[in-house]
Parts: sequence; C-alpha cells; structure tokens
Amino acid sequence: MKKNEEHIAVIQARMGSTRFSGKTMALIAGRPLLWHIIERLKRSVYLTKIVLATSEAKENDILEELSSKQKIFFIRGDEHDVLSRFELAFKVYKPSTITRICGDCPLVEPSFIDRSIEQIVQQDVDYLKADCPEVIHQGIETLSNFCFKQNLSFKEDPIVKEHVTPLIYKKSRLYKIGRINLFEYEKKSGIRFSVDTRSDLKFIRELYRKSGKQPSNLSIKEALDLIDRDPSLLAYNEHVIQKSARQKTEYIYFYHKGLINEYFLKLAQDYAEKKGFGVKFFTAEVNSKKIIKLKSYGFKVKHLKNDREFFQIVFKDSPELIYLPLISLPKELSDLYALKNEKKRKVYKLIKC
Repeated sequence: MKKNEEHIAVIQARMGSTRFSGKTMALIAGRPLLWHIIERLKRSVYLTKIVLATSEAKENDILEELSSKQKIFFIRGDEHDVLSRFELAFKVYKPSTITRICGDCPLVEPSFIDRSIEQIVQQDVDYLKADCPEVIHQGIETLSNFCFKQNLSFKEDPIVKEHVTPLIYKKSRLYKIGRINLFEYEKKSGIRFSVDTRSDLKFIRELYRKSGKQPSNLSIKEALDLIDRDPSLLAYNEHVIQKSARQKTEYIYFYHKGLINEYFLKLAQDYAEKKGFGVKFFTAEVNSKKIIKLKSYGFKVKHLKNDREFFQIVFKDSPELIYLPLISLPKELSDLYALKNEKKRKVYKLIKC
C-alpha cells in the first residue's frame, strides 16, 4: 500500500427513512446504530478517513453532532440525491478508493473492507466480485477512484441518485473487475443484518442480548454461530423484504384524524416490511401526545393544518397508495386514483391509476 494514498469510507445516513424513521439513532446494546458503524470502521487498518454523508435537513443535526463527538468528518447535501453527497466527499478528499457504507448496517466488518481495499490495489482493478454468488456482507462496496468517476457520468439517472452504484454492475465492460475470495462463513445470504425496519432492529438487539457482547463487538461470524445454535432467531425479521438496488421506492400515505387508527398502523408495518414501501403519516391532529405516539412506531409524521393541505401534497407527490378517513375528496382525484370504500373500516383506499 502506497504512502499518502487516501482510502475513505463514506457512510450514507439520515434520520428521515420512510420505512423506519429515526433508525440511525436507534439504540443497540445501549448505543446508537450509527455509533456502532463508526466504532467498527475505526478498527480498519487501511481506511484513512471516515466521512458521514447526510442531508441538510435539520433533523440530521443530531448525526452531525455524533460525528463530531466521534471525531470523524462529515458532509451535508441533498436529501434525495445520495450520489451527490458521495460526489462532494470524493471531490474534497480525492481518494484512491472510496468505500460506500450504508448507514443501517451495525455489523459492518472492517476486516472485509481491508481485504477489499488490499485486493483492489494489488490487482489494480476498479471493483471486486466474490468467488461465490452468495455473500453475507451487506451495505459495503469498495470502488477505485476511476470507477467512481466513471459512475458520475450516470448521475442524472434517478436510480443512481438513490442507490449510487447499480449501473456499475450493469455496465461492467467499462471497468477492470477483480476477484475476492471469501471465507466459508461469508458464503451465505438471506440473513438480514441491516436495519430497515423495526423488526430488523429487534433481531439485532436480540443477537446482542444473547451474545452478551459489548456494544460494537459482535462479529458477523459470532452472530451466525448464534443463529446456527438457535435458528428461531430468524423469525424476528425473515419476513422483511430486501429491496433490490434498481428498485425505485414506492410510497403509501396515511391521513390520520382523531383516534389513532390501529388498522393504519398494521398496514403501514406490512407495507414497509413485506413490500418495501416508503411510509408517511399525515395528520391534522392537534393533540401532541397522539402525534408522539404515532412517531414512536417508527414512521415519519407530518402535521398539517387541514384536509386541503393533504391533498395538495398528494397532487404534488403522487404516491402509489393512500389510506384516509371518509372525508370529502377533490373531484380531480378520480383522474389519478381508483377509489375503494372499505366500509367496515370506515376508510377510503386510493390506488394510483
């Protein structure tokens, strides 16, 4: 490894996840999820800088504060353009390699990152393919400087803006591809060690509880050994869907008035966990305790002044599905949505045409 080369890890994280709002600061073994990721990355031999790439939204101030306390770098940019945040980090630090870290992977393995950096440098390649189709590691990708620069030519693609790297693998002819050999325990897939939903969080918390490990000290191998001894642990989150890298996020909106609708909450959880939908709650409720309770379920909640404001948002965002109480609907909605009256539930379901 050459001296003075920069090998940076960029953590993409924000508080506004629509499947599980606030998950980045959710506690695991008494420490925030993001803290776990940072602490593990600090153990890397080859990483020269750790950078948090979050958005400019005020709700992410808490992530900047944690980054400062942990003495890592941070960059803030566009809420909806993840790639642009990576581009900022790339331009500032001019790295030889850039490792993308998803901010929902509390079991990220620094040793795997080091092996990846080492192999990219030794083989003089742009990215790596594993020696088997199944890989246990999630939310980690290491790219060469050239590879990332080439990827920026696709930055207007909406999928690339959201997921950063999917076209790299589709357009592999543009790159030199190397090979990384995995240990036997790494040749697995289908076990969710990322935290996209509350069920995922319960799973990771239970792994820590059963292991008795201190915060940030549970390795993937140790987690797999726990699961081998007690396969029932998988029941916590085996129903949760893993969105593909090219899957555009679909949205379901709930308009809540009055009493908290348990039916809405059950639907929200099912759509987030089993179908991968982004979920947003909207309410004209003035009772702050009810709003706090809604937020406690892990969903994003926006307070509105009235029904009219909700429909303005609907016309602007055009979500795939909407659930709302039996209220007066604008005539223009019929051009965009099919209406179903769930009379027993006393709610409307609107399905995008």
